[in-house]
Amino acid sequence: MLTENEISHAVQFAEKLHRSINKLKLSDNNNKVLVSGACFVIAREHYHAIVCLIEEEIFPSAYALFRVAFEAYVRGEWLLRCADDEFVDDFIQKDKEPPKINCMIKELEERNEGFEGEGFKKIGSLSQIKNNIWEPSCGWTHTGGDAVRHWITKNGIESNYKKEDVLELLSATESIGARATMAIASLSGDKNIAEDILKAMEHHFSAQGERGG
Repeated sequence: MLTENEISHAVQFAEKLHRSINKLKLSDNNNKVLVSGACFVIAREHYHAIVCLIEEEIFPSAYALFRVAFEAYVRGEWLLRCADDEFVDDFIQKDKEPPKINCMIKELEERNEGFEGEGFKKIGSLSQIKNNIWEPSCGWTHTGGDAVRHWITKNGIESNYKKEDVLELLSATESIGARATMAIASLSGDKNIAEDILKAMEHHFSAQGERGG
């Protein structure tokens, strides 16, 4: 499926993001920071798992994880930037549900906090990512028609994933992993690390067209 170069490129980027925030300390330990930070870590763990699954060509599970990775990241941003302290406490203690994904993204982008700059332009806005891949991702997670079609061929039941589709999933997932890593770095208050991650994002996504070379 993917070439050794394409897999290596993805794995190296995931490892670089992990190293960049390894052992970072939070600048504050209030509930809002802890809850949003936990969401970002979960999103990043899902991203890393997707890269590993793609490397092993376990595509159904890789696809199924995308929606939860994206939602974990968006929830983290919304809880940090938009939710009040009372809601955050109820989220922790009473499992209170945040708004629907469209509402969270709309509120975040209306505030326009932390989503500008060349690094973010290269990976697309939250609404762009959502519009491009959210609808099919729901079917991937819940075994909808598109997920099943990837296993039906003229010969019967067998893997039928196209390379360009897997690369699209990988690219979308990397955008979430990069955003989540940036968010964790921002919670630490270390601007130098955040700037290093932003540069790595810019370089990585600029070079995406060279995959497979």
